[in-house]
Amino acid sequence: MDSALSSLKQQFSQQSHVFNGIGKINAAQQHELIANLKAIDLKLVDQLCSVVKADAKGEVSSSISAKIEPFKNVTLAEKADSQTRANWKRKGLQMIADGKVAALLMAGGQGTRLGSDLPKGQYDIGLPSGKSMFQLQAERLQTLHNIATKAAEGSGTPSENVYGLDVAPQFIPWYIMTSPATNQPSIDFFESHDYFGYPKEYVFFFEQGTLPCLTTDGKLIMESFTTPSRSPNGNGGIYSALGDSGMLDDMKTRGVSHVFIYSVDNVLVQVADPEFIGYCALNNVDFGNKVLEKVDPSESVGVLAMKDGKAAVVEYSEMPGALAQAKNPDGSLVYRAANIAIHCVSVPFIDSAIATSIPYHVAHKKIPYIDSNGTLIKPDKNNGVKLEMFIFDGLALAKNPCAFMVKRQGNFSAVKNGPGKQLPDSPDTARDDVSQYHMSLIQAAGGSFTNPNDHKLCEISPLISYNGENLEPHVKGKVFTLPLHLK
Repeated sequence: MDSALSSLKQQFSQQSHVFNGIGKINAAQQHELIANLKAIDLKLVDQLCSVVKADAKGEVSSSISAKIEPFKNVTLAEKADSQTRANWKRKGLQMIADGKVAALLMAGGQGTRLGSDLPKGQYDIGLPSGKSMFQLQAERLQTLHNIATKAAEGSGTPSENVYGLDVAPQFIPWYIMTSPATNQPSIDFFESHDYFGYPKEYVFFFEQGTLPCLTTDGKLIMESFTTPSRSPNGNGGIYSALGDSGMLDDMKTRGVSHVFIYSVDNVLVQVADPEFIGYCALNNVDFGNKVLEKVDPSESVGVLAMKDGKAAVVEYSEMPGALAQAKNPDGSLVYRAANIAIHCVSVPFIDSAIATSIPYHVAHKKIPYIDSNGTLIKPDKNNGVKLEMFIFDGLALAKNPCAFMVKRQGNFSAVKNGPGKQLPDSPDTARDDVSQYHMSLIQAAGGSFTNPNDHKLCEISPLISYNGENLEPHVKGKVFTLPLHLK
């Protein structure tokens, strides 16, 4: 052990503080320290230090100094004719039937702002069913499989038969990217609920990577005398995680060509949306972005644009005011394609992203650390940085990116802030969004309500309808009283 420790002290000569507690730990803990330090890539640490120092000097590339131009390849899904949309959806369902589609859930976050340390996907937003976000998504995938099966058999409703698929579909493989903090709890949750009825053999968990936490002068932060502090490397770590975990190889073995990627905290997400996937496939899109129309220039959301000639998401804080306010002749914003973290990417694109460096971003944070006495200090102000990558930075590598613009209703309602605080993107707003949308689906299918203005909840089980189909037999000509859970 002495020789290993001596060797590490030479390697970590610029980070010698990591050995400050060596005289206060026992032999087993020294072995732990040695193992943890051997796991650190010092070349990567040097690279991260350069990013941190450049950030401190204001030298990190930002949109403020970049040439920003409108993103041109925007398709307004709602303005396409019904036959075109049917063709997109038929293509997507055919791809599902052929086993060419995978769903990839980004589920690395905990529900800290929701008042929970559990994985965010376990959170129940308060719908009548009491279902977690994990369960709602699993059941949507199950129903989408059933829709494709009926279309393949020619036994669906008239609106489904039009797709006339040729092959009985497989289940969609569901890949779930977790973090070290959420991986085992997520697996345990799925196990304890029998995978919510989705076939276990089609569900695959894998962890995103982590990066060392640093001080602003590039020093490793120690969370104990044996352990350097680490944090998840951001959703942009998805590319390398797919390669390192073997999940990308699994996709290729299965014949997957397109991957639908989404975040766990969107309670209205249409998981593996066949219309969006079909559009991307028919138009040879390698990085598709499902977007909403931004209507308020002050809305704090990133938008798709061209940044120094390459496709990018420009954050609200980086968009020059004049550009944020710019409007088209019809009154719409020039920069209106709002990013909602829903993507459809091709498998060859993932290969190219793995082979290319995605930039790191600096986030200044309060990071607990161990002091010289072995006491864990929880600072009350920012004392260090966490580095992360963003999935949308892969846009710059895309040969044919697109923005597929859809309406907000029925596609997006985020759960980020805690309940009961009158904040946007909370369980309260998400619950209302689900209720209002499901009421509209029932009304469109011929149902009605005795008390539609009572602000009581309405929920349609995903096992009945993926997105409004198959409702007429359940609701046409019927009158319902809220609250309602249609199941």
